[in-house]
Amino acid sequence: MAVRALDPRPIAKPVSDLRAMSTPTALFSPVRLDAVRGSGLTTGASLQRLDRAVRVVVAACGAPVAVALLIDDRTLHLATSHGLDEHERAAVTTLSIPLSRTIVARAVLGDEPVLLSNLRHDARYRADPLANAGMAAVLAVPLVVRGQAIGVLAACDRVPHQWDTEQRESLESLALLS
Repeated sequence: MAVRALDPRPIAKPVSDLRAMSTPTALFSPVRLDAVRGSGLTTGASLQRLDRAVRVVVAACGAPVAVALLIDDRTLHLATSHGLDEHERAAVTTLSIPLSRTIVARAVLGDEPVLLSNLRHDARYRADPLANAGMAAVLAVPLVVRGQAIGVLAACDRVPHQWDTEQRESLESLALLS
C-alpha cells in the first residue's frame, strides 16, 4: 500500500456520490458490508486476536493509544482499544460529521494509510471522532478481512507525533487479518 500525501480537497465524496462508486472498498459495497458483518471481530477468539493486535500497535508505534474501528454503512464501531479512558471511548463513536468524512472512511475508501501528525492544524478533521476524543496525531491503516477494508487499525497520540515508515509498515502488517 502506498502512502499518499493529504491534499486540501474534501476527504471523501458526499454520501450520494459514495453509493455510485464502483471501487471494491466503497462504504456501501455489498461485498464490503458482508465482510464487516461476517468478520466476527466484536466477539470471541476474533476479538481476542484483535485485542492482541491493538496492544502490539502501542508497542510498535510508541503511541499511548491504539484503536480498532469498524465502519459499516451507518456507524463507527469501536471493536477494541488500548489507552482510552471512558470519555475518550464515548467520543470516538459519537459522530458530529457525516460518516463518509471521517478519518476511518478516508482510510477505507482510499484503501491506504492515513498519516496525520497534527489534527489540530487540519480543519478537515477538527470534528472527527478521534479529534473529539482528544487525539492530536493518528496513523490509521485499513483493517482488511477477506480482501475487504472493513475499518481501521490506528495508532493515536494526544500530542502531535511524526509517524515513520517502520511504524506504518508494522501497522499495515497487523491490519491484514485474513
